[in-house]
Amino acid sequence: MDDFEMLIPILGTAFVCGAIITHTITEAAKHRKIYEMYHKERLAAIEKGIELPPLPLELFDKESSRTVKRPRHLLKGMIWLLVGLAGVVALHYDPRGRDYALYALIPAGVGVAYLLYYAVEGRKEEAHADEARRGGLKP
Repeated sequence: MDDFEMLIPILGTAFVCGAIITHTITEAAKHRKIYEMYHKERLAAIEKGIELPPLPLELFDKESSRTVKRPRHLLKGMIWLLVGLAGVVALHYDPRGRDYALYALIPAGVGVAYLLYYAVEGRKEEAHADEARRGGLKP
């Protein structure tokens, strides 16, 4: 039985490494395919004498494709708050964990901070991101 117990972390590590390698290879293949597609499109435009459209910045800069990203402060706040409250309740009812229950208020405090930020500024950011997505404005 000891041999089987040793295989669990080894197989888990191998699975994670395999997943990372597979993700890296598929992302590289996807980017290569996109570059090839734009190259073929530009060659066809040159052959037909059509003015070449500029290359999108998303091809070269991954951050520019993320500029119009919807803020998720409400979601983050709800998750942190509920994780913190669940931790408080779970540790409070554990006879050995009552002293540690107050530490679970830390993620609850992070959640409350996200919710306060959403109430004050987050709605403005969401409206601005929606407007930018519809109208092509930069946020």
